[in-house]
Amino acid sequence: MRSLMLLLLLAGATSTFAIPPFQYLPNLQVDELSAGAPVATLADNDAADFGRVFAPCQPGTQSAWLTIEVTSAISAFNAGDLYLTTPTITGSDFVLDTTGFSLLLAAGSSSTFKVAFAPQSGGSFSATLTFQWQEDPWGYPGVWTAFRINFAGSTSSGQVAHTAVHEGTPGGPRVYHNQPVVSGRAFGKRKLDAGPAPSLSLWIYNDAGYGAPDLHLGTPTFVSSANEFSVDLANFSPTLAAGAGTEIVVTFDPWYPGTYAGVLEFSQDDGLNANPFTLLFSGEGIAEAAQIRVCDNAGPFFSSFTNPPPAYIGTHLAENAAATGARDFGQVSSGSLTITVCNADVGYVSVWGYEPGADLALGTPTVVGDPDFTLNMTGYSNLLTTAGTTTFTINFTPQANGVRSAVIEIPHGDSTERAPFRIQVTGFGTNITGGTGGTGGGAGSGGGGCAVDVSGSTLWMLLAVLGGVVIATRLRRA
Repeated sequence: MRSLMLLLLLAGATSTFAIPPFQYLPNLQVDELSAGAPVATLADNDAADFGRVFAPCQPGTQSAWLTIEVTSAISAFNAGDLYLTTPTITGSDFVLDTTGFSLLLAAGSSSTFKVAFAPQSGGSFSATLTFQWQEDPWGYPGVWTAFRINFAGSTSSGQVAHTAVHEGTPGGPRVYHNQPVVSGRAFGKRKLDAGPAPSLSLWIYNDAGYGAPDLHLGTPTFVSSANEFSVDLANFSPTLAAGAGTEIVVTFDPWYPGTYAGVLEFSQDDGLNANPFTLLFSGEGIAEAAQIRVCDNAGPFFSSFTNPPPAYIGTHLAENAAATGARDFGQVSSGSLTITVCNADVGYVSVWGYEPGADLALGTPTVVGDPDFTLNMTGYSNLLTTAGTTTFTINFTPQANGVRSAVIEIPHGDSTERAPFRIQVTGFGTNITGGTGGTGGGAGSGGGGCAVDVSGSTLWMLLAVLGGVVIATRLRRA
């Protein structure tokens, strides 16, 4: 009985169950930085590499600080916060600065801490930094996961030469031997006919203190990708005193479409870094984009993106296609059609920012064929910048009966499309006074001879008059 009553109560009850929205889990990302730019994204317990292997220094001194950035990489609106613990580091030969480091990161935010090498005695040293992070605060609150970062360093009895490469400027981000391509070394996309991409300066330094021996360099040379990458050695010096630097300049100029990897090598004798020292680059060559797009409708022609580049979303007439649709004016006393010409080369986004497309040069459209078709060029432009448009109007006023036709020719500078671009148009004339159509020697659009409309009664009258004249002439002679 009680069970029956309980079922009845449940059946009659009206309850609203709210389904909680999907929650994105926090996502941890850890990066090694140099001059504010990423050097490498780290996985838990990665071996010491790049800037995490400190240059030799003398006991009792301290290296420059190395910055580590921790990011809550999920930026979704309803992502959870990322909870962290304070980092700790093993050993007394490395120092840790957590000033300003946040233990709670909202979605998309980040915080940093710094590590330096400060050996107290001679030798080689290593250390492991550890912090905890909470991966799932909803499903498994209180369950923490360790993230470990390894460091290494060694001492020297005196000043030693040391190779250090910086990108962009002498104080720019460090570039390490065989470091994956990031920042400016990723040249991104480049159109084949656009010429070389903006060049990238790389500075090679003897990053050693006063009294260190000279650093000797071999000639930097690309050992892969025959012609796409090149290096300018105009300012290069093979011998660097302590604290001195030299500049090399790398450019990317693709000849064919495709992705390219560049490997540049130079020898160096610091005895610490790899020899040869290898720098990696990447780039992509893209073919010339088709530019001219011709439409006989009202659009839209380009997307309304707030960030470049926009996308071309309009239609495109086939070159010299048969006159159909709006280009067939049909049987009318007059009609008009607006033609829109677009520059669909919208450009692209590269590592250097937005690169606009090439300008499109246009000639003035002309009519080839029946003069029933005329053009109104008000507002027409002969030069279209990237994603630009211009219009002209085709007017049809039949001057003769029958089929009327013409071809509108648009000169242009797009090498991927036939020039001039041809648009076929047609129409039909009826009840045109004094004409029967065609291009021959009668009324209408023909230009040769005259057409005389002679009715039957008029013809008999003329014959009668002519016969009377002949009879009168004969009577006079008689």
